Amino acid sequence: MNKSKKTVSEIKEIILSGKCSEGSRLPSGRALAKTLGVSLGTVTNALSTLAGEGYVRKMHGSGSYVAARKRRNSNPSICFLIDVMDDKLNPIWHLIYENFYLQSAGSGVKIELKVMPRERPLEIKDSLKDFDLIAVALGLTPEIIGMLVGIKRPLLWLDESCDILPGATICCDNFMAGSIVAEHFISQGCHKLAYMTYSFDGSRHYPSERRFDGFLAGVRNSKAEGCSVSSLSCFPESKSFRDEMKSCLINIDGLFCFEDNLAVKVATAVAPSLRPPSDFALAGIDDTPLGRFVTPPLTSVRQPCEEIGRESWNFAKRILGGEKLGEILKVKPELVVRESSMKGSCSIPNAI
Repeated sequence: MNKSKKTVSEIKEIILSGKCSEGSRLPSGRALAKTLGVSLGTVTNALSTLAGEGYVRKMHGSGSYVAARKRRNSNPSICFLIDVMDDKLNPIWHLIYENFYLQSAGSGVKIELKVMPRERPLEIKDSLKDFDLIAVALGLTPEIIGMLVGIKRPLLWLDESCDILPGATICCDNFMAGSIVAEHFISQGCHKLAYMTYSFDGSRHYPSERRFDGFLAGVRNSKAEGCSVSSLSCFPESKSFRDEMKSCLINIDGLFCFEDNLAVKVATAVAPSLRPPSDFALAGIDDTPLGRFVTPPLTSVRQPCEEIGRESWNFAKRILGGEKLGEILKVKPELVVRESSMKGSCSIPNAI
């Protein structure tokens, strides 16, 4: 981004952040130039651009003022696009949205939550075209990526994809999530490890792949002898799910599941014949209330929803200010150890 556009973006961010209220006078041109590290001429040109866009009202001999919102060509607007899980709003995406929304308070930016109809994603396409930015909190498929890119609006992605995504991405580090679970299992004396995910109708699911890659890396990095790792997929709604799980777990002493819901379904299916942690260590990801209150309480990887929400808003402000971002930020997750994985010790560190 050249210096002129960057200056426009930075002054606009001052306005959108609420640091200067409607009708208030902006700092003088010289003060802005000193603060932003640019020339007075660059600031003067930026203020003229913002006046043309309706963000600034220039008064001869008096200075520049923040224009009332009704004078602006358009109020900045963000669509936060979210999907569902088990016919309910995905709790992790919704928690990230709540933190994103709280960060935006007082900014004047309009934020609207929309639910993506998973079976008919194209139905929502036309309703997205009027937004200045789309925050994409969805499991990504080639169809969904293609549809969103085709809208030709700035995009902020909140999940990983094997494809190159236009725009900025901020997400949980799925690779690290798998790695820390593997290291914990091995510390509990587990040697026959497995990662279990959904079948996903046979389609590729990149975040799940990254979790398994990290799981493998965690085992390799531990240099523990005699360890084996397998990858399993399942369809919990099938009639054979219970028998399949019992058969699989006979030869496994550490099971990491794609999410907490799946881990709970597995534990329910094999009980009372097999139980964690006496028969196998069990862990999930997302640290949902369901996992915290089952018996035994579930070890889980907690996604940093607050930090993702905060950093997503920081990215959004920059994009609304005119920056074209291509950054990828992966946020470190946290392993919360509970009883379900404690095979080798009676104490439970980090338990909540």
